[in-house]
Amino acid sequence: MPAIDIKAYKKKIILDLIQSEAIVVGIDSQKEGIDTPDDLIYKNVFPYLHIDFVQTIADTYILIGVDQVGINAPNTTFANLRITVWVAAHVDRQRFVIGDVPSTRVDYLAEQVAEILDGNLNYGFGVLQLVASSEVVFNDKYQYRELVFHTVDLTARSDRKVWR
Repeated sequence: MPAIDIKAYKKKIILDLIQSEAIVVGIDSQKEGIDTPDDLIYKNVFPYLHIDFVQTIADTYILIGVDQVGINAPNTTFANLRITVWVAAHVDRQRFVIGDVPSTRVDYLAEQVAEILDGNLNYGFGVLQLVASSEVVFNDKYQYRELVFHTVDLTARSDRKVWR
């Protein structure tokens, strides 16, 4: 199976996410020294699926994992990907109101992530498809939503508007 450049995929996903004003507003970092969206990287947005949830600052995080789960037959040059995104927030940061609509910060950010990634053609061979969105209580202080995307061959999704 041909190896893919996982670092490049994670970097592209992170840059796509932090370029979204809605994502930056939703994260609303509580950390010192966050002056630009780039400052969120490795403070609130991480290219791996782990964070020490025992922290003194109640904050919000987006964590990204990329897995190669096979190759695209018949063209074995291209890999099939699974992209996992965790959107996590401290319970004290969950309440979120945008306009007149109350929500949770985790659900709002998950919607924004899905808007950017679902149907996107820029990751792997084919289109990214959201295949799961699960709410998880990590502990008494943090909960997260796990979004799982798979690349799908273009011909399998020809009915879907994917051109962004």
